Amino acid sequence: MKKFRLVDNILGWLTFLVAAVVYCSTIEPTASFWDCPEFITTGYLLEVGHPPGAPFFMLTANLFTQFASDATQVAKMVNTMSALLSAGCILFLFWTITHLVRRLLIDDWSELTIARTIAIEASGIVGALIYTFSDTFWFSAVEGEVYAYSSCFTAVVFWMILKWEDVADKPGSDRWLILITYMTGLSIGVHLLNLLCIPAIVLVFYYKKYPDADLKGSLFALFISVILMAAVLYGVIPGIITVGGWFELLFVNHLNMPFNTGAIVYIVLLIATVLWAIYETYNKNNTKRGNLAFTLAIGMLGIPFYGYGWSAAIVGAVLLVAIWLVINFKKKSGALISNRIKNTALCCMLMLMIGYSTYALIVVRSSANPPMDQNSPEDIFTLGSYLSRDQYGDSPLLYGQAYTSQVALDIEGNMCIPRMKKGAPIYQQVEKKSADEPDRYFVVRTKDKYVYEQNMLFPRMHDSSHAQAYEDWMGGVDGTVRDYEHCGQIISVKTPTFLENMRFFLSYQCNFMYWRYFMWNFAGRQNDLQSNGEAEHGNWITGFSFIDDAILGDQSRLPDELKQNKGHNVFYCMPLILGLIGLFWQAYKGKKGIQQFWVVFFLFFMTGLAIVIYLNQTPMQPRERDCAYAGSFYAFAIWIGMGVGMISEKVRVKSTKYASLMAVLSAIACLLVPIQMASQTWDDHDRSGRYTCRDFGANYLNSMQREGHPIILTNGDNDTFPLWYNHEVEGVRTDTRVVNMEYLQTDWYIDQMKRQAYDSPPLPISLSHEDYKEGRMEYVPIDTDSIAIGPATISLKGKQGLFKNELMVLDMLLQANWERSVYMSISMGSDILPFLRDHLVLEGLAYRISPTATNQRIDVERLYDNIMHRFRYGGLSTKDIYVDEDVKRMAHTHQLIMGVLIDSLLQRGDIKRALNVCHKWQKEMPQENVPYTEYALSMARCYYMARQPEQGDEILSSLLRRSDEWLSWINTIKLSRRAGSLYNRYTWMQTMEQALVVAEQFERTEFIHQYIKQYEYYNKQYQ
Repeated sequence: MKKFRLVDNILGWLTFLVAAVVYCSTIEPTASFWDCPEFITTGYLLEVGHPPGAPFFMLTANLFTQFASDATQVAKMVNTMSALLSAGCILFLFWTITHLVRRLLIDDWSELTIARTIAIEASGIVGALIYTFSDTFWFSAVEGEVYAYSSCFTAVVFWMILKWEDVADKPGSDRWLILITYMTGLSIGVHLLNLLCIPAIVLVFYYKKYPDADLKGSLFALFISVILMAAVLYGVIPGIITVGGWFELLFVNHLNMPFNTGAIVYIVLLIATVLWAIYETYNKNNTKRGNLAFTLAIGMLGIPFYGYGWSAAIVGAVLLVAIWLVINFKKKSGALISNRIKNTALCCMLMLMIGYSTYALIVVRSSANPPMDQNSPEDIFTLGSYLSRDQYGDSPLLYGQAYTSQVALDIEGNMCIPRMKKGAPIYQQVEKKSADEPDRYFVVRTKDKYVYEQNMLFPRMHDSSHAQAYEDWMGGVDGTVRDYEHCGQIISVKTPTFLENMRFFLSYQCNFMYWRYFMWNFAGRQNDLQSNGEAEHGNWITGFSFIDDAILGDQSRLPDELKQNKGHNVFYCMPLILGLIGLFWQAYKGKKGIQQFWVVFFLFFMTGLAIVIYLNQTPMQPRERDCAYAGSFYAFAIWIGMGVGMISEKVRVKSTKYASLMAVLSAIACLLVPIQMASQTWDDHDRSGRYTCRDFGANYLNSMQREGHPIILTNGDNDTFPLWYNHEVEGVRTDTRVVNMEYLQTDWYIDQMKRQAYDSPPLPISLSHEDYKEGRMEYVPIDTDSIAIGPATISLKGKQGLFKNELMVLDMLLQANWERSVYMSISMGSDILPFLRDHLVLEGLAYRISPTATNQRIDVERLYDNIMHRFRYGGLSTKDIYVDEDVKRMAHTHQLIMGVLIDSLLQRGDIKRALNVCHKWQKEMPQENVPYTEYALSMARCYYMARQPEQGDEILSSLLRRSDEWLSWINTIKLSRRAGSLYNRYTWMQTMEQALVVAEQFERTEFIHQYIKQYEYYNKQYQ
């Protein structure tokens, strides 16, 4: 046994070392796109990020940033943290697999042979390495996001319950359960995904404690696990806020104490009550007193108080009485609930509470008013809204509206009023008008929800803003027509049938948004392009043409750029086959095997399809969501390890004479699978040498003028978070201010914008908090066609009213009186601030709002200076650098403004400087890394006008050839799937047409002769 433990530990750490070297070698040396810049920033400066926050991630990231030699290394240190935590996940996966395989292969240590040891260890190595090189896990392992940390927690907690299983019958074994609860509490401060391990943990506990376990008992154990999950998710997490809120209201609003007094008293009483209950149940001096303390501890933790107000108090009181009766109930053999169980439960709750207490960091840091302070959770009520993610809304799960459902209306006099279901009150601090005024909370609003006329069971197609997307995905929805009374009139509404609803659930939410990702990791991936159902984007493949062609069309006819896409990974389904072998072997390996199977299965299901059901996702997601299911793929990796164990065992049985040799050979054969995966996935996961997120974020800031503390308005994640990172971490252009338009609709964000931040003065907003506080100025009707701001007249023609963020922007412009420049990021949608579109001057990656412009203009000199001297291009000139779709999209934005600048210079006759821009483009973003788009036609025109036809021909040839490849491919797609490629078809038709126009303009007849017939053919086909 000792030798096995030694070998097991050494090989486990070896897999850790392999994973750590791989991940640390391929991390992005700076921030990545999407949420990563924000997470890195919050870790570095302990600022408050988006709800529900990740305080434990912040604390750990802050520790790693202490090792940064300078600010430019901060992101690398946080990414290294993710890499090491991911390697830790691989380590515990190895030990989990070897534990489970050993339990299946031997019943006693005396049965352990060299051949079986090889089989066990090979299972762990292959299973762990396959997960190491899997697409989803590797993606999150090399960036500063919470998913790597969450996966590590999942691996550690699941391994811990197996360690408990080994020592469950020994004294002190409960310490493993208490440690698991503590880790679960800490994991809440990273991500809630770790809670989904609870069913698997409960099953391990049940099977160990009850050797004669049966189906009835297993189902009951699962029922208990669901109650435990609900107790944490809907009990402890919001319950502490609920009870703490009652204390806060009592002490502040009724006893006239300062803000947070009640919360502090509650925390002290909570800790004292739980410790008292632990003491009483441990000493067993007085059973009644111990039961009373136990019940009070449950109540103080807020577990029974579901809901809000008096209903929560009544429900809580009823449940506390039930708990009191249960723990006092006695059988002939003694108490139903022993003191040991109560004491262990209390210790677990205490450790859960200690782990959860990391959220105190959020309140402490928010109270300090840092520059990034999202939602400003400075008291227990705002913390509650922060934790519950109120700003994101929610989706119906089991019963609710369909996407066509109409809001119920009540007639009051001559008006129809939408029917609302009153929700929980939202408290805010009263803004005091004098220092003598006592602290108070008031109800700013309640969480009211619309009541709908048409509802259905299990509503999967529910969001009216995605109505067309539902119809497109389903190829039309027949539905059923329902009549209802609308303000005295009978209106007909078409709602999807239950079968159509389920078809969407299975085809989109399950198949497209889960099984597609699953197959990426264990079968193969077509490419790394964001997919919305197209036949050529982001599908799974096997590598066997007869399968892939039957599902997706003739893959040999794909455009070359898709065939050569670095995200094209072929595994030939070998990991999938190994996993299925392991799954069935485990399930049919006797009673021990089937018990193990259900444990792993519920880990697989709860971290996979259960999340699909809970998220209730809509079509047209802004990015791929596979990282949310990493825990499910982790569970399947356990089955992959099992598959190796099964193969080794079968080979050993059939060749007893050479059992050890055959075990080694089978292990080597299976080891070829992760090696082959690594060869496929390395190039599309190696982010070393890429600085695009950081540099492009800095380019937005550097687009603005140097003087006057300019302001830039942004909207999306990728034109906001990289800018925040540059400001907060690397100190780039701290004289500027980034204003997110979505957040500018909230009072807490406007308050922050009115404060000094680094070298940037407060925004020039004249309105007071009382004017724009929540519930006020959400939408203000207007009856004017224009507004005068200094020398400029802003047209509001066609506007019936202004939203709060629009009012704030106009107030800023009015107060600044054009002395402090305001910019709009180039990536901001045209539907945002449309009344300013005729007052924009392009200066870089941002438009300056100008009083003198009467239509969109270009500041050629400033744009030239920015592109040629002030912008950085993130290492895109590096040979073989990995350029994913997000990076490519941002690079195309740079190419767009370069093309605009080239055309503007050519119009001025400034061919020399236009050529300089072309050379800059070719140098910084060569087509090998960032393929040409229609924007490159400006460069072709420049080369032709500069009498460098070879360069122009190269661009035209590339665009025309690629257009022909794309359009030819789209023609081969089945008609039933061709609708998904309409946008690509339109794009490449336009590109081909524009390229032919340039060819005709500069008399490049060879291109016209070569491609005009194809263009006419495609044009005729698509009319």
